[in-house]
Amino acid sequence: MQTNTATILTEIAQLPAAERESVRTILNQQAVATSAPAPPNGFIPPFDTSDPAPSLRWLAEHRAEFAGQYVALEGDRLLAHGADPQPVIAAVRASGLNGLLFTYLQPLDAPPFAGF
Repeated sequence: MQTNTATILTEIAQLPAAERESVRTILNQQAVATSAPAPPNGFIPPFDTSDPAPSLRWLAEHRAEFAGQYVALEGDRLLAHGADPQPVIAAVRASGLNGLLFTYLQPLDAPPFAGF
């Protein structure tokens, strides 16, 4: 018996939220595993997060501890960090997660960026 996409999507929509999240994670991981590797300085598509507050709170609380490093956060959970962005980017891609925040934390003594 052949199942069509609409039937699968209907069945997924009827799952409890935690199981739908598991399906999403599995599909994202498969997409990452089967996609062509991005160039070393490739653009990471923007992630859609419903509530940035946990990430922003984490940044405020840990700015001094991780100053001068790139960080990747899922909500208030640190996924990866380091002075070199490439391993952090690789960890973001390998996670298969959506809704991540990836940023660089300026050293505390860095002059403010003036946009020049």
